[in-house]
Amino acid sequence: MPDFKTSLKAVLSTYLADGAPPVGVAAELASTSIRSLQRHLKESGLTYSELLAEIRFDSARQLLAETDLSVLDVSLELGYKDPSNFARAFRRLAGVSPREYRKISTTNAVAIAA
Repeated sequence: MPDFKTSLKAVLSTYLADGAPPVGVAAELASTSIRSLQRHLKESGLTYSELLAEIRFDSARQLLAETDLSVLDVSLELGYKDPSNFARAFRRLAGVSPREYRKISTTNAVAIAA
């Protein structure tokens, strides 16, 4: 059975294109109070903002590696209104730009297939 964090990530990831849901909406989706949601996240060592960043980053990595969507389209798909904010957030977590990540992941996929 998935843990609270994993379940919440799965639910929230479907809402990203419309922007990150406020913590109150996330609590409703998890059938809990805001305080209980925050407590569960604290047990995982995260804040709600950090959880959203993790969800967006995981989704971005997958979209960049497995689709031909442009970086702009990936940023919009993840609810970023400004693509430069997406690029900055991605670089902070990955250490490379979204374009560099795509190039690296494509190169690695070709090397593995060979």
